[in-house]
Amino acid sequence: MSNSDIVEKLEEAISYMELLDFNVFKINAFRKLSQEIEKTAQPIENLDKSQISAGYSKGMALVLSELVETETFSELKDIESKVPAGVRNMLQISGLGPKKVRTLWLEAGIDSIKILKNSCVSGHLSQIKGFGSKAQESILSGIEFLEEVHGKLLMHKGKKLAEILQDELSDFGIEGIVPVGDLVLKSEVVSAIEFLSPVSERKKIRDWFAQNQSFELNLSQSGPFILTGTQIEKGTIIRFFFATKPEWEKQLFLLNSTEQHWQAAQKIGIQLYQKWSKGTFNSGEELYQSLEKPFVSPELRIGKFEWNEDFNVKSENLIQYSDLKGCIHNHSLYSDGKNTVEEMAQWCISQGWKYFGIADHSKSAQYAHGLFEEMVEKQWKEIDEINQRLYPFKILKGIESDILSDGSLDYDSQTLAGFDYVVASVHSSMKMDIATATQRLIKAIENPFTTILGHCSGRILLKRPGYPVQYQKIIDACISNGVVIEINAHPSRLDMDWGNLSSALEKGAMISINPDAHEREGMKLMEYGTFMARKAGAERSSVLNAMSSVEIINFLEKKKSGIIK
Repeated sequence: MSNSDIVEKLEEAISYMELLDFNVFKINAFRKLSQEIEKTAQPIENLDKSQISAGYSKGMALVLSELVETETFSELKDIESKVPAGVRNMLQISGLGPKKVRTLWLEAGIDSIKILKNSCVSGHLSQIKGFGSKAQESILSGIEFLEEVHGKLLMHKGKKLAEILQDELSDFGIEGIVPVGDLVLKSEVVSAIEFLSPVSERKKIRDWFAQNQSFELNLSQSGPFILTGTQIEKGTIIRFFFATKPEWEKQLFLLNSTEQHWQAAQKIGIQLYQKWSKGTFNSGEELYQSLEKPFVSPELRIGKFEWNEDFNVKSENLIQYSDLKGCIHNHSLYSDGKNTVEEMAQWCISQGWKYFGIADHSKSAQYAHGLFEEMVEKQWKEIDEINQRLYPFKILKGIESDILSDGSLDYDSQTLAGFDYVVASVHSSMKMDIATATQRLIKAIENPFTTILGHCSGRILLKRPGYPVQYQKIIDACISNGVVIEINAHPSRLDMDWGNLSSALEKGAMISINPDAHEREGMKLMEYGTFMARKAGAERSSVLNAMSSVEIINFLEKKKSGIIK
């Protein structure tokens, strides 16, 4: 169980405790533990009981030990039993905290999302003390968003669940299944865990469903060549498609292509459907060869550019994870990271990378221990000393500067000028209309010290939509001012999204694949950003951190001097 999984369970317990009006000291003890685990670099699951006991109070050590062993703890199960499932679900609504849910549950008798939604639609909620018309509108919006994302998973969690299921199915004696659909297409959000299975395994899979306590089979959505089930607790769909050996490659191609891929082919007269339906082929490569077209890997079958005549050249140059030479949006112990600057740098060296860029939070982000000027200078001195020892490896001095509500950047010009680069990002005052958000971002982009525009929309996938922006205006401003566009590679962000990123690349924008890492292992998340960059059609030459050390240092110096605009 990872540290982030442990934190998630602790935060869940804290929410229930607040809901049930537990003693504030007990709540604070759990909150303190959660905060400690969040900042701990050492994986708790790697510690034995004696190590856990030595590092934490007796009560909290017992909680952690139980979490590592069982992925839950007895007190959480006891608390859960006191809260109806419908009320627990209400806690998932954005902006609706435990105290408000408690009021709705105990004072208004609202104990499910369905009843709450009806109360919003009827206008009754706005008549309850503490809930006005704006709150009603916000809650209804939150419910609709929750309904939209129900059962869906972030890419990395979908990948993990698929791997767990494959192991379970293999242990059950089921063989020959392969993942298909969203996981292979590298979709930002996984709508369902899907597999292609030999027809011979159908009965075994039905038996597996019958004996599995986590998934139930939905017969109404199943048939001779498909079995569909649902994860009981979270609503995630699992789906098995079946194919005979002669039809295997045809079904594999179908399930690993988007509808847009087929439609785009038809529009330009490529007879993809006819070749697929009537032909026999042993692989997807053979199908494309019969069309006299280069092979298109599944994540690129999006109907965007893969049928262009020059796609063969683009395909060869599309960015790969192995092309990345460094990592330049990261956080250390100076702000809200878990490792020192040198620990992060040494990890990059172990990966064969040539440079590491630190970009801790700026002073306005005090919730994340943002750096005041004196801490910035201290960090710079430390970096200078480490760079001497690690040469030719290079640590770049950056900052993730908050874009303030008026579009200006944190720090004065003198301080900003001292950084090698500046990632400008919005972290506060995020409730904006499209005109306000667009103007705020453009002002930051036009700031001569801005090097990279960070996570453009501020979205958190499956939790909150981003603020609305006029993407083409943002993209044009970045190109006009020589500002690099970040694709934030964290699976919960993947921002800028690949669709708008594609438009940016077509106009000549430079992008950077950044993990927003808060610990060493977090830098591996650039793999997910690379998937999105490929979907957008990014070639190596368009990616900032595919540059060599010499190239990126030269680029950053030119940007600072105003040569690049």
